[in-house]
Amino acid sequence: MSAVRHDRSLWPQTDWGLLSAIQQHHPDIKFLLSHRNPAKTANSMMRWNNLGRRRLPQADVPGLPRGFGRSEAELAKWVEGHFTFCRRVFAGYANFLEFDIEDPGARDKIAAHLGIDLPWWGQSNTGKEVAE
Repeated sequence: MSAVRHDRSLWPQTDWGLLSAIQQHHPDIKFLLSHRNPAKTANSMMRWNNLGRRRLPQADVPGLPRGFGRSEAELAKWVEGHFTFCRRVFAGYANFLEFDIEDPGARDKIAAHLGIDLPWWGQSNTGKEVAE
């Protein structure tokens, strides 16, 4: 899980050393990539308090140079770069599933991939309707 605050910027999902160590030491691990249209993702990020306007541009974030991320276009480009990174890192791995969060069948795909029952699927963290 990523975190960005004034004193911390943590992005383990972009750390190849960490991902490969997890894969090596936990061979039964399953990886999931939740995908969404990058423009929609960027719009959502801009509506998440000060994430796009202040926190991301002021932080050291892999693939997003300091000072960038203040516009939806910059964030969308960064998000697409992350998706591309993950697709390349996990290409050919049977333990990797990419799913679109807007796909009505996403819950079933994830459940099948993980081999578990997922009794709930929905949206619990709705944001503001319009970016400020």
